[in-house]
Amino acid sequence: MEENITNPPQQWSTLMADIEIVLEKFPLKKTIKWGIPVYTYMRRNIVGLAGFKHHFALWFYNGVFHSDPEQVLQNAQKKKTKSLRQWRFLPHSSIDPIVLANYIQEAIQIEEQGLRWIEEPKELDLDSILEQVLRHDINFSTAFEKFSLAKRNEFNSYILEAKQLQTKQRRVEKVKNLALCGQSLNEKYKKKK
Repeated sequence: MEENITNPPQQWSTLMADIEIVLEKFPLKKTIKWGIPVYTYMRRNIVGLAGFKHHFALWFYNGVFHSDPEQVLQNAQKKKTKSLRQWRFLPHSSIDPIVLANYIQEAIQIEEQGLRWIEEPKELDLDSILEQVLRHDINFSTAFEKFSLAKRNEFNSYILEAKQLQTKQRRVEKVKNLALCGQSLNEKYKKKK
């Protein structure tokens, strides 16, 4: 973070005060998380505030579900941010309290409805040799599918990294033996409890 919000740049003090006046009209609880004020409802994060050098941001934690009639919400990091949406203000910006109140009310309704972002499961682009062995060995296929997507991807990447056919085949056998024993690729490196 460029600045800690508990000490935001002076240029944002009026805007922050105006926003907080609107937020205080709702049944939200103000807390500090990650060094910024975060307003919660039913113990869930609803809105966060942060002042930076060049802009002030108002975060809606489940903003992906907002109707956004004013088209002010944006995804700050397209490939990383999933449900969070940000409303940015530039120096000398002002805010319409009625518009802000509508956005906050919608955020509360989204929380009451229990809407949650669920990421679509990604399909693995399996190595052709691994895919062929999985198709022909039901026990291996069943054991392989019991692993999380991340673990299956780890197995697949290990095989894909091999450059020679013989190495790929050896790695498929190793993965098969591990999977049938219920072990991940790096199981032996995990600390025993």
